[in-house]
Amino acid sequence: MSAAITASTLVYANTGIVYNSALASSYDARWFAPIETERRSANAADHSAASGRAPISFLTVAGRPCVLKHYQRGGYLSRLVSDYYFYTAAKRTRSFAEWHFLSRLQQLHLPAPLPVAARYCRHGLFYTADLITEWCRNTRTLAQLLNQGAVADSVWQTIGQVIRRYHDAGVCHADLNAHNILVTEEHGDVTLVDFDRAYHSHCAFRQCRNLARLKRSLNKLLSSGYCHGYRADNFLVLSHAYTAT
Repeated sequence: MSAAITASTLVYANTGIVYNSALASSYDARWFAPIETERRSANAADHSAASGRAPISFLTVAGRPCVLKHYQRGGYLSRLVSDYYFYTAAKRTRSFAEWHFLSRLQQLHLPAPLPVAARYCRHGLFYTADLITEWCRNTRTLAQLLNQGAVADSVWQTIGQVIRRYHDAGVCHADLNAHNILVTEEHGDVTLVDFDRAYHSHCAFRQCRNLARLKRSLNKLLSSGYCHGYRADNFLVLSHAYTAT
């Protein structure tokens, strides 16, 4: 069953907030406090966030364990601009777009994190962005599991079935890789995370690219010596479950 979501939006000064008022009756600025602390520490140490993606922070909102993500640029551009994006409209900011996308996934009954709150802060023509989602408890990433050893065929089958559910609903993940697939430790349930730049499409070519992206990420991790538990026939099990669904 999908969780109740009611979008409440606040705009003041150069900051925009959207939060789930069905979860929390009012917005609390302390939700984003870990990001402010992180930025002050980075500035004090004269350290550039461009050196790598910022770690996520854990916090509690309305009694629920949550994850706070600060949007950081990747690739070569991150060496010049670590976390600034060009502002065009509130709905096009990375945080607002992902928050509303996650809300839609809840309506579609797809396994994804519950969106809690999103924020953007304008800095002239640019903005920084943050997102809070509910923490998926008792889970490990597929990459973490493969680094520990082999993963059961039943898990690979579930992954294939979940990806097929997304594609049947016309949802394509923009960066489907082993780090963005969560598996519950007890039951082997599968949840996809990190829907930044995800999009809606029923195009078979785009869906095939999704699967190809996942396969490349697994092979890359294997070649780096990280996911030593991965075998080529694992992806065959996933693919068969995907096509049979």
